[in-house]
Formats: sequence, structure tokens, C-alpha cells
Amino acid sequence: MDKPPELNSLYDAEYFRGLPVRSQRISRIFRHIPFACGDRVCELGCGVGHVLLAAHRHIGYGLGIDFSEYAISQALLERNRCGISTLDFSVRDIAKLVTDVSLKESFDKVLMMDLTEHIHDQMLLEFLVSTRHILKQAGKLYIHTPNARYYLEIMKKHNFLVRQYPGHIAVRSADQYRDLLRRSGLRLESITYLPHYHGVLGKIDAVMMRLPLLGKLFQSRLLITVAKS
Repeated sequence: MDKPPELNSLYDAEYFRGLPVRSQRISRIFRHIPFACGDRVCELGCGVGHVLLAAHRHIGYGLGIDFSEYAISQALLERNRCGISTLDFSVRDIAKLVTDVSLKESFDKVLMMDLTEHIHDQMLLEFLVSTRHILKQAGKLYIHTPNARYYLEIMKKHNFLVRQYPGHIAVRSADQYRDLLRRSGLRLESITYLPHYHGVLGKIDAVMMRLPLLGKLFQSRLLITVAKS
């Protein structure tokens, strides 16, 4: 699989072991995604499979795709340990899914959970084209990602008191996603603004988000719902 060599060192075993598994992030996201028991779901950039492993009871079948052999090996180990027969995990190049005839219009839902901030615009456009290919006609794409207009992201951008995570090379605003989705041929359906998933920050955000004008600075995360056509 073709990928920049620096990705191997950045997204190594230590990176995946440090992900916030026990946070409220996944359960909160699920409250905004209407899973159905017969859904076929594909997660792009699935990592070690936390999202699909948590979702498997609510869907019919799940496929997780990631470039990291380590991440996929861990996802498969956990799937086998739990005895889950309805999930598959595969090491693949997401941009090349558009050439796979067997996956054409085969998924009800595609997930990009905290993936898009790790990739530049051109790669994201390629991923979105692959998403159009694998989504059923009435399927939906769900993107969860940091919001560039959040006060902490603004501080990180200007290196003021806090630093950006090394892998977050493209934290975008809602307007930037609107433009990228338009260019990809997908249709933006809705954007939900969420507080931070960290307990203390989340409580502060939830209160401050209600304020007029200033509240926009406390919209920590974007949950974007996208239709195929």
C-alpha cells in the first residue's frame, strides 16, 4: 500500500494504545447516528476498532478499514476474543476502494470518526469519492471531527498556551467541510455542534454554547451527516 513513510512512525503502536477508549466520545456520537439492526456499516480509518466493536450489537455487519497493520491486527484480536462474527477488519488503501466492484453501493452507513483532521484536502477528497462508491443510494456518511472555530483549536493554531496534536494537520471549520463535500459530489445534510468529550471541558462547553455570539467559540466538535445524492 502506498503511504508516506512518516505515517508509520507517527501512527505506531504507542499512538493507538494512547487513544481515549474510556471517554464518553463513542457513546455520545452514537446518540446522533440512527443505527438499524440490519445496517451494513463501513468505518474508514477504524484504528483498533473501538467504534465498530461498540456498535456491533446495533448493526447487521461492520467492516473496518485502516492502513495500519498493527491497528488492524489489534482489532481482529479483540473481535476474536469477544467472539463477534459480524465484524471484519482489513488493511487497505481507502482511496483505492473506488476501484473495488464488490463494494459498490454495499453499505448503509460509512463512518469517519476523528479521521479527517489527520489528512490533507486532496486525500480527503479521494476518500469522499470512495465513500460515494461504497454507499448505497440512500446511504449516509457520518463525520466526527474537531471544529477549527473552537476556542482551544484557535489557541493551538497560534501556539498560545496549548499545542496542536502532531497528527492533526487539517482541523477544519464547518464552512471548509461544506466546500469539500460540494466538490466531492456528496450532499451535506446537517451539522451538529457538540461539546468536548472530556468531562470538565464538556460541561463548560455545554453551558457556554448556549450564549449568543460567544457560544460559537465553545462548539468543540462537528458531527456532519452527509447524503450520497
